[in-house]
Amino acid sequence: MAAPMDTSQNLSGPEWMVEKAQKCVRTDLFASKSLLITARSLYPRNFRIQFEAYKIEKSAKKTTEGAAILLDMFQHFFDEPVLQDELQALTTALQSDSQDSSVTILRDMFDSFPPKAKYDILQKSSEYAKNMIEKSRCKLLLMKHFSEAISLYGVSLAESLIDCEKAEGEKSALNPYRNLLVCEVLPLVIANKQIDVPLKFYAKWLQKSMAYYLSYITHPPRKHDQLGSSTPVLTSPGLNSPPSTKVSGYTRPGFEGAPIEGSVDGWEKMHEMIVKIAEKCGWNLQAIPKISGSVTSRFQHISECYRQQPADSPAVNKSIFYSTVLLFLKTAFFYASTVDAESFASTSIGHPTALLLLEDLNARLKSKKHKHKHKKMRLDENDIPLDSDSSDDPGLSSIPANLKVNKSYGVTPELIENFETAVDCWKLLYANEYLEKDFNWLLHRWKADKWLWLTSFQTDMMIFKGDFAQALRMLQEKHKQMSSMPLAEVAKNKLKILLQMAACHFRLGQFSSACEMTLDAVNLMPSSENPVTKPTAPEKPAHASKYTRMLFLLPVTGRELLPYCIHLLLQCYKKKSFHHHNTKDDKALGHMIVLMQYDWPKEESFFADAVKKIRKQGTFTYPLFFRFIINIDILEEFAFLATEEGGPVELDLLPLTQRQKVVTRGVVKGGKEEFRMALETQVRRCDENVEFLLKQFLVSERDTLLEHLM
Repeated sequence: MAAPMDTSQNLSGPEWMVEKAQKCVRTDLFASKSLLITARSLYPRNFRIQFEAYKIEKSAKKTTEGAAILLDMFQHFFDEPVLQDELQALTTALQSDSQDSSVTILRDMFDSFPPKAKYDILQKSSEYAKNMIEKSRCKLLLMKHFSEAISLYGVSLAESLIDCEKAEGEKSALNPYRNLLVCEVLPLVIANKQIDVPLKFYAKWLQKSMAYYLSYITHPPRKHDQLGSSTPVLTSPGLNSPPSTKVSGYTRPGFEGAPIEGSVDGWEKMHEMIVKIAEKCGWNLQAIPKISGSVTSRFQHISECYRQQPADSPAVNKSIFYSTVLLFLKTAFFYASTVDAESFASTSIGHPTALLLLEDLNARLKSKKHKHKHKKMRLDENDIPLDSDSSDDPGLSSIPANLKVNKSYGVTPELIENFETAVDCWKLLYANEYLEKDFNWLLHRWKADKWLWLTSFQTDMMIFKGDFAQALRMLQEKHKQMSSMPLAEVAKNKLKILLQMAACHFRLGQFSSACEMTLDAVNLMPSSENPVTKPTAPEKPAHASKYTRMLFLLPVTGRELLPYCIHLLLQCYKKKSFHHHNTKDDKALGHMIVLMQYDWPKEESFFADAVKKIRKQGTFTYPLFFRFIINIDILEEFAFLATEEGGPVELDLLPLTQRQKVVTRGVVKGGKEEFRMALETQVRRCDENVEFLLKQFLVSERDTLLEHLM
């Protein structure tokens, strides 16, 4: 039998020695190393022998020996793809905190290199990097290990990252190029005293840094569908939604391989960047308040600096401008993310419901007190209607506004302080042409019109300032955008927009439109909610006065918003019945009386005006009376109106199916008995839930409610 063929005999000298060494390494490490030492001596320019020797030393964790071979290969075989992959692994290990042995051995070998070798390896690796990210990371390592490299490569690296971001068409600031720029490159460049570039570079870097951190802070969480994939619920500020990373203690959008390390306060980082840029550009540091103070004290500091310095001073303007922008963004987002907490925090049971800013429709410019009149209202013919409501007064929008505190809804003094400070910052940013120009340009640069949280704040700010026409235009644009979306996805937001539109229409004296928007909002309220209850009374503001417009934040639930809808509609009908029309309109008057039942007995004085008007007319027809009026005081008053002492008034209140032929004034054949029986039946309904009844009324009588406000 022939002996088996020794395949190694077919190999040339170098290959045979490598294969022999590989076989020996499993059984006799020293024999394997001896073979490779001999091979390296015989074939010093054979890369495979050198790399195999390196692998054995690396596996044995021989740092010095492995580093020597790696350095020798770098000097003679750099173009070898396998070596370039190993050097990439080395640069990756230098960026990692991992304690894995395969990573630590690479870091230890690099540390054993002489300084020049380190410099050459990092510089050469950056030149042969496969993409801009790898190239940038190698340059970063070079700058971190050799400070003199910062002045050589820092500025060009920063600009290259900006150019690559633009070339890649990145729509969001949350991308790996911006991450490297803001978190790693710029801190080194700005801190280097040898770098001196035109001021426009620093301004550009600051704006990109602020946009980056703002994106992390404001980007909402993503909701997962049944398949486990995720989509952003809000595209603010960016449009893309990469994987997530940890920022400021929350899960924020990020990207694999380029996270912000640890827990980072984006607002603090923006403040630090402003201070550093101000130092480099020679801006007035005194105009930049400390971040530790309250938002009110910080604004007061900025405002004081603004008053003390010339308005056309560029150095002062820049410090004031960026400090004010930062404070505005921080306070406006605090407000927006609090009132719409569902969009900015992980959804869980018991999470705070979204809040909606609405104006107290009882704003009054004159203070009149009405004595409570119980039961039958025997009115003198010379009585003056008790109407001190001036809510549609043209000068109302110029009156200072206050937000009401209501801790049970989460409307805290802190929330109000942030909102009012944001409004003050906005005013300051439009205080002169220099600030206004820079602010508008910055918002345009950041594409801030796509930040839904900011547009929501702006709408609330316009309502707060009394600019109802502008607020209405913004709300109508939002409503138009939602018209093409499935109702199930936007129902809550549409409900909020409709109610704010209704309030703006009301303030502008457009009562028919206000009524229409309100009734549309009622139709969007979930029908499965429990019957509403009277809303919790908000706490009075510290500086309230009879000349102050009041606003409040209500939870976006039917329980809290239905009372507001009822009240708004009632106010519209008061205008219809007592202010703008002298013609007889029993249906409008009847609708108003139905709505008065909700806030009884507060509406008793206005009911007295309604009764006076009915007595003056001598007749009153309202076929819906026995369907929707169950208040005992109102029923008793109408029973009194039908008597000789109370009028008599010719009342036609029975439904069409129950009416009898009228014979003479106030006398109907069989009518008095039917009227008496209907009243007795109605009295037994007095304990029904009035809120539930009124919602039925608003839904079923929508067309007639609108018809009688035209």
